[in-house]
Amino acid sequence: MYTFNIMGVDPGTNYVGVSVFEINVQTLEIVSITPLTISLSKIQETTFSPAMNLRLFELKNQMRHIVATFNPVSITIEHGFINKLRPAAYGPLSMSINTVQSAAFDVNPFSRIFMISPSEIKMNVGATFKADKDMVLAAMNKIGEITAKVNLNSISEHAVDATAIAYGHLKNIRETGVLGLCLV
Repeated sequence: MYTFNIMGVDPGTNYVGVSVFEINVQTLEIVSITPLTISLSKIQETTFSPAMNLRLFELKNQMRHIVATFNPVSITIEHGFINKLRPAAYGPLSMSINTVQSAAFDVNPFSRIFMISPSEIKMNVGATFKADKDMVLAAMNKIGEITAKVNLNSISEHAVDATAIAYGHLKNIRETGVLGLCLV
């Protein structure tokens, strides 16, 4: 059996969710799901470097390792969005997204990277675009091909989000028959 990997990434500045789907080339069925959570929250500021710089440095190192290990044919990342309760978080979130992209290109300059909006992610798993995290988890727990491969209740919310992102990309591959040809 021949397989390929796709990766979903839920970016952040404290935690980054990653989910790698191994896919059967012929049937496009999920062979395995590897959910991961990168924890950056305990990295503190030093005299010589602000915490954000250190977190981005660690994120880039860990993402390089993950991309090199799994060699995904494509990576889908959730779009940054402006949270009305924390609008200042958009800038650091954008830096996290750029760091993930940069790490992927460091490992493979031909990486296919796609962006997906939060509402698209929710709709891809059968939730409404206004669904909260619990509603998205409930919707995902109804998707047998996911729950057969991973217990969503035992992984972080960030890894759950990354799994939803990867699943949305897999649905697109199944519908179009194409892995995608452009960077968004």
